[in-house]
Amino acid sequence: MRIPEIRDNMYEIAKRLRSSEPNLALNEEADLIDYLADETRRRVGKRGAITSRPMTPGIKREIHRLAIAWPDMTQLEIARRLDISDGRVSETLAGFRE
Repeated sequence: MRIPEIRDNMYEIAKRLRSSEPNLALNEEADLIDYLADETRRRVGKRGAITSRPMTPGIKREIHRLAIAWPDMTQLEIARRLDISDGRVSETLAGFRE
């Protein structure tokens, strides 16, 4: 079972608790279940500013050239030299960036 299904089940349980005979304790339990179900939602936060250059075919070639010419150079050093993120260097060298 995935999180959205679990959340839907939690909402259904809370709904059933509220539809039973009026009972303050059950309503409080239903409110808690609703709160917990709401907490399973992914929050959309602010993203940081883009700080590196966009990836281009020329940058990919330069990454490969540097990695071959200086095999002891770290991915972080390559990234700093080219003003891109080390993640992009890693993805490029692993073949994920086509």
